[in-house]
Amino acid sequence: MSLGRCDALDSIDYFNNEKKYRTFIQKLRQNYDKLKLTAPKRILQLSSIVNELEKTECALTNVDQTQEILYDATAEKELQDLAAEELLEARESFNDTFKKLVAAILARDNTVPSVGRDVVLEVNAGVGGVEAMLFCQELWNMYHQCALRNGWQFVQHEYAESELDGLRRGQALICPDRNVDAYSLLQHEAGIHRVQRVPKTEKAGRIHTSTVAVVVMLQPTEVFYHRRACPACYLYNY
Repeated sequence: MSLGRCDALDSIDYFNNEKKYRTFIQKLRQNYDKLKLTAPKRILQLSSIVNELEKTECALTNVDQTQEILYDATAEKELQDLAAEELLEARESFNDTFKKLVAAILARDNTVPSVGRDVVLEVNAGVGGVEAMLFCQELWNMYHQCALRNGWQFVQHEYAESELDGLRRGQALICPDRNVDAYSLLQHEAGIHRVQRVPKTEKAGRIHTSTVAVVVMLQPTEVFYHRRACPACYLYNY
């Protein structure tokens, strides 16, 4: 885990943004339940995250139960006073547990060394015609500005412009400084981006849905192998 990630981890306070983080935990649980049914072997690979998730859920249940006693109008005052004391400890304990969960997720993300490595960025207009190409251009500009603001080189390799100043397809190489992990900041941008709005080309005021596919990957490094040590039959299963 990089120093920047550690600093961000220390600043996490669950109870300052409880709704956001509670939703995050719920989504983790939903994804875990899906994996148990569709890919049980994957659960073993994610055991460190699963263990921390279960501890976090247990600690959160303890906080919720303590709060129920504290705000229960029918509870005795002595019991409420005791709950108030326990709530401070329960919250502190939960915050520590939640940070360990986030750390486990970040550690899993950091299995491939990416500090100082160049990143390949590609955007492709999808469903939506001209409007999708306009959306693609907006995303391209956003990533370009992001790179410039962070002091990274943005080397344009391909730029297929369309009508109305849109973009069909674009590819660039992002080159960060030696000690910067640009990939960890951009990797979650990969996937299908969708926008629902009234296009510039729409005269009737109807809302259209457009999509753009974004690819983010590390620039491959050169690999050398000895022909006798790694014959073609091993590579292609001949």
